[in-house]
Amino acid sequence: MPRLTNPQIAQLLDAMLDAFDSAALDELLQFHCPRPRDQIAAPDDNLRTATRKVINTANREGWIADLLRGAAEMRPRLAALQPLVAELLAYVEPPPPDPAQPPPAPGPLPPGSRPGLPRN
Repeated sequence: MPRLTNPQIAQLLDAMLDAFDSAALDELLQFHCPRPRDQIAAPDDNLRTATRKVINTANREGWIADLLRGAAEMRPRLAALQPLVAELLAYVEPPPPDPAQPPPAPGPLPPGSRPGLPRN
């Protein structure tokens, strides 16, 4: 899974600070993510520092998509958050291959090899 870039992290940090207070961030982590805030941030961290640590940890440990989906689910009417989450999810979770597309044809055989017969 690709990681968010520093500019993407900065955008997400600003959007999450607008969308979540301390209690809501704790709720987001409790219900949508694998780790609580006290395992990521110090108890005396301010909201900006704690949120940055959460985003960076999620990005590094591979659960940023869970954080993004949870944020979108908890704030479905927040117009500024929804398009950013959709954009970032598309970046970290590229769409699966289209099942309607046939698989790629096998490549040529290496020189000197012969096609095998199916085994029964």
